[in-house]
Amino acid sequence: MREFGFSELQAALLQWPTEFPFSEFKVQGTYERISQILSQSSSGGLAKSDMMPLIRQILLQQSQSSSLSQILVPNHPAWPSFGEWTEWGVFVMQTPDGFVLSAERWQPEWLEASSTGIFDRAFSTDSPAVTQECDTDPCVGLATGLRHYRSRGQREAVRASFFAPPGSTLIVNLPTGSGKSLVAQIDVLLDGREGNMTVVVVPTVALAIDQERQMQERLAVHPGRGELFAWHADLSPEQKQQFKERIRRGRQRILFAAPESVCGGLAFALYDAARSGFVRRLVIDEAHLVAQWGDEFRPSFQMLAGLRNGLLRVIPDTCEPFNTLLLSATLAGETLETLATLFGPVSQVQVISAAQLRQEPEYWFHRAQSRDEKLAKLLEAARHAPRPFIVYVSERSDAVGIARSLRYSLGLTRVAHFHGETTAANRKSIIDEWSTNRLDAIVATSAFGVGIDKTDVRCVIHACVPETLDRFYQEVGRGGRDGRPCVSLSIYDGADIDTGRSLGRTRVIGDELGQARWEAMLRSYEARGEDRWSIDISVVPSHGMQQSDYNKAWNVRTLILMARAGVIELDSDFPERPVQLPGETDDTYEARQEEAAIQYFNRATIRILNPHHREKGVWTNEIQAARRRGEQSTERNFKLLLSVLKGEVEVSDALTQLYEVDSDRWRIPVGGGCAGCPVCRRSGQRRLPTSTPTVSLAMTRRFDTAKWSKYFSGRSPEKFLVVMPDLLTQSVAAQVVKAMSAVISVFDVAEVNLTNREFWRGVKGYSELARRSRYRFVIENDIDAGDTYLVNQRFPAVSILTSPAEEMPLEILAVHKPLHLLFVSESLNDPFVPGRRMVDVWPNRMGLDQFVKKLTT
Repeated sequence: MREFGFSELQAALLQWPTEFPFSEFKVQGTYERISQILSQSSSGGLAKSDMMPLIRQILLQQSQSSSLSQILVPNHPAWPSFGEWTEWGVFVMQTPDGFVLSAERWQPEWLEASSTGIFDRAFSTDSPAVTQECDTDPCVGLATGLRHYRSRGQREAVRASFFAPPGSTLIVNLPTGSGKSLVAQIDVLLDGREGNMTVVVVPTVALAIDQERQMQERLAVHPGRGELFAWHADLSPEQKQQFKERIRRGRQRILFAAPESVCGGLAFALYDAARSGFVRRLVIDEAHLVAQWGDEFRPSFQMLAGLRNGLLRVIPDTCEPFNTLLLSATLAGETLETLATLFGPVSQVQVISAAQLRQEPEYWFHRAQSRDEKLAKLLEAARHAPRPFIVYVSERSDAVGIARSLRYSLGLTRVAHFHGETTAANRKSIIDEWSTNRLDAIVATSAFGVGIDKTDVRCVIHACVPETLDRFYQEVGRGGRDGRPCVSLSIYDGADIDTGRSLGRTRVIGDELGQARWEAMLRSYEARGEDRWSIDISVVPSHGMQQSDYNKAWNVRTLILMARAGVIELDSDFPERPVQLPGETDDTYEARQEEAAIQYFNRATIRILNPHHREKGVWTNEIQAARRRGEQSTERNFKLLLSVLKGEVEVSDALTQLYEVDSDRWRIPVGGGCAGCPVCRRSGQRRLPTSTPTVSLAMTRRFDTAKWSKYFSGRSPEKFLVVMPDLLTQSVAAQVVKAMSAVISVFDVAEVNLTNREFWRGVKGYSELARRSRYRFVIENDIDAGDTYLVNQRFPAVSILTSPAEEMPLEILAVHKPLHLLFVSESLNDPFVPGRRMVDVWPNRMGLDQFVKKLTT
């Protein structure tokens, strides 16, 4: 199908009002938005205010990539007039055939002077992101068809997910667009056997369904095509029953679900699966939401920590406990500490990080002197902003009010508002229209954006001051997800500063109210074993008004604060699953199970860690200290944002201060860079991106190398030389692969380091070596390319050095591993004495044929 482009647009405009055959073309992006408006105009009036900025956007895009930057439009009463085009930033020349249009840059006097238009970068098709691809490990390439990891950070996260200690937690900190979904899915892609389920918790049903689609595409060449992987309300009662049965019997390979479902309706089946040892991984996407308290606060996210502890407790001793993966693109220090506390013990928590500040957004800030001035300038910006754009606000009433102003003051129709109280039906409708390009603008609180993978947002406007720099940066991050430039514009006033500061102070409960809620919950306690209590989290304290989700959220906030203070630990208990009654229909049974799940979810199981939890001194000391740590972090976060808004600190410097962690427990560096902000523009120099620092796995699982002495008694497994002929024939190569296959299976070898990699990848059987591993994964490092992973880990390893007459690399000799087999050419030189061969001075060695014979007989 032919691509719809600029010339086709001109043809469509010239033949209006005759409808253009858009269905015969592949119409995308801004062109698709225009085509929708033109198609609708044939049955009704033309949405002029929606059309004008889109035509201008096409012209600005054309001006950056082509000499064709003018277009002819009808001079017709149904179309914008000369004055209307001019008002919307378009230069107009009248001709007998109509109006010839060209776009004008938007350079308002109230923003700092610039030689370019404020939104110019957003109209560019260039990508500012620096590619950081690296080759996939052979087992990953074989399972996915991917030739490259998107970054070294993605590679480290994928590898770490297989080799972290059983039962431990991995916090994976990767930038947006770096492929976190592969980290969640890779275990299933490499090992699709039954009885090995990955549970992926995602923030929205829409994301669950999208992940299901991706998974079905990736598994299309494998058995099981057409399986259901996403749990959501639109499934029929029969489908839900079948879904739960597959979970219980270990036949569900991967599950995508929202936290409310995992902690509620699916909890019965998940406990059954865990008791049978069927749960392999628990993955929580957008894990930073667990530590957030704002408009997007959802108790179920916080209760996931307790569910995890309960599932781990019921796993049989004969099965390995599952690992927990917490995925996020933005992790400030306080968030990291909260996740480590909730999903600990802290000693079993590791961080895999490749934190890199985004290069797509350029930042502009303006402080208005009044509400009226702020609204007027916001509307002016909305006229010129590239579509689609998001306007973020802090108050729900502002979301409604600004959306109304966009509709009635500017005449925009393709706009919606979204906040924490938007109904489920409206949320679905808005997200569907946003995803299919039928909305050009959303006005929203922070409740919008999480889990909504809209890649082509070109502009994010803040008509508020968020309570933290962290929230601001997350919301800016909704733009430019396709790797193309975008713009962040903030327009705020003094009242917004006060609101932001107030929001940061009201999200954590105080001592007196917190203790009152705790006492109310304690009155409902039921003993669960020796050290666990079940409490009702829907109870209303004496100062409360009525049972509600709002009340329940504050009860959960209280428990989270106590857990962060080390006073309690969140847990969960095996739920009693209702039994289907004789003659009971599936619909009735499903409804009864849903009701039981609601009742289950209204209670929380906790373990008391501090026996003095009811004493006032605990609340004024331990719990107050935990609250104060959070408050200090929020205050610092807010001050950093103000310094950015005032143009006092360069954006990337402030973000580095926020996200860089250097403590006794964690060290997380951040790769910097800024596409433009007031400080950069004043200095005349843009902060260029720095390389992305990567934090790798520190603790690994235990490897079973005990069988070495059975095969090679009296020989050390460290730096054991296997000597090959200098002439590397196909038969020699086949022997080496045979030997590698054996040592991977027998000695738990997890890593292959090699020279001449492309040769080895062509040897039959090499790419399938991971199938011999009990972990289904073998790491590959290219010595010639300078891969240094092998010096950082204590993995049992094979290193293949096949270049005759070269020296043994010193970095390989310096590595200390529990087992390290070095396959070397006969003439490989000793690095310490020129001209001397390694085989002449290294007693811990054996010829290739003899080595293979000992292993295989």
